[in-house]
Amino acid sequence: MKSYNRLPLLLLIPFFLFNSLKAQDPTRFVNEIQTIQNKDFQIDKSKEVVVFTGSSSVRMWRNVPDVFPTINALNTGFGGSEFSDLIHYRKELIFDLKPDRIFIYEGDNDVSSGKSPETILADAKKLLSFIRGELPSVPIYFISPKPSISRWELEDQYLETNLLLKELAESNENVNYIDVWYPMLNESGEPISDIFIEDNLHMNAKGYKIWEDVISKEARLITRNQIISSYNQWNKKQNDWANFERFKDENTMIKPPASNENRVVFMGNSITQGWADTVPEFFEDNPYIERGISGQTTPQMLVRFRQDVIDLQPKVVVILAGTNDIAGNTGQATNKMIQDNLASMAELAHSNGIKVVLSSILPAYDYPWRKGTLPSQRIIDINNWLKEYSDMNGHVYLDYWTPMADERNGMKSEYTYDGVHVTKEGYLKMQSLVVPAINKALSK
Repeated sequence: MKSYNRLPLLLLIPFFLFNSLKAQDPTRFVNEIQTIQNKDFQIDKSKEVVVFTGSSSVRMWRNVPDVFPTINALNTGFGGSEFSDLIHYRKELIFDLKPDRIFIYEGDNDVSSGKSPETILADAKKLLSFIRGELPSVPIYFISPKPSISRWELEDQYLETNLLLKELAESNENVNYIDVWYPMLNESGEPISDIFIEDNLHMNAKGYKIWEDVISKEARLITRNQIISSYNQWNKKQNDWANFERFKDENTMIKPPASNENRVVFMGNSITQGWADTVPEFFEDNPYIERGISGQTTPQMLVRFRQDVIDLQPKVVVILAGTNDIAGNTGQATNKMIQDNLASMAELAHSNGIKVVLSSILPAYDYPWRKGTLPSQRIIDINNWLKEYSDMNGHVYLDYWTPMADERNGMKSEYTYDGVHVTKEGYLKMQSLVVPAINKALSK
């Protein structure tokens, strides 16, 4: 069925044996490792340190710092490497850099050298064990070995290896699997022909654009292209500080609620926006409307509150806001300023016959985009005020903080991928808390 020719197995055996023997000596990389160690990585302490490491597909991604400008993207890839080589040089290429996240691309050369998928999995487990011993809570991303024209005769071995790596990620906390295999195939299920350089193994700019799109989506990394696009959108609406345009058209499509409809609007920032993206069925299967805008602060939400909440005629509004104020997204904000804005939204809702659920700010030890803020105590103080204010005014206080906080007053690792934004498991936890809160508000 495949149009790419497969080499007869007998012709591959000497090649496998040679490469397998060669792969046993990691010291063949000593000069390349020394070169990497001598690199003058420019570290911006206000940004995450993210290591991209592995074989030549990473090494040749030379512009990765430009692709992801909101992080310190450190490329420690070394060409021709296998899992066993990265295990040997884990200190130099990973640990010494003290990363906040780690992206690993290995397995491609392992398959090519004749290692079985089970052997590759064993090496991946060994590497994972070493990393967890040194960096117990740092998120790890295994990038799947990619398809290529030059190695297409090994398709079955790649597929089995990727399946095992995926299962490894799914069975370990804070370990993720990023699938670049299928996005690099055409409609016939073969490698896209124009995404490789002359050797039909390594990628050209088109191939790396696929990686950029997949990795940024799966790991929630912001790319330069996204920044440019966002800037262009902002430039067109530079007078729309509260971003009325975001939901303007969608709001006009929403019909008035039916008499027996318990419509609920969720007002918030990227955490609310990400909820609908991550668990869309929660909103699709219920009379719930998501009105979260990434990066927004309470004054911006207050300005658009009438358009995006009151005019939609909900019975209940769930407000989750404040963390971006503490981070200073729209300038310095005191706790009283944040509390005044939250109270104003609640008063607007109440005066229009809308029940109010005031959500606690989610726990956060620090902000990856503004390191050193250390917001945990301010979050606790505002949450205490939210509970007191809700009790005094007949609103429902929704406590996300207590069940989601860890011993540092940050968010538990299973609920977040960067310390602030929420994983699917986190959203499922939030759902178990918000539904009773909504029912309680409806019963008032």
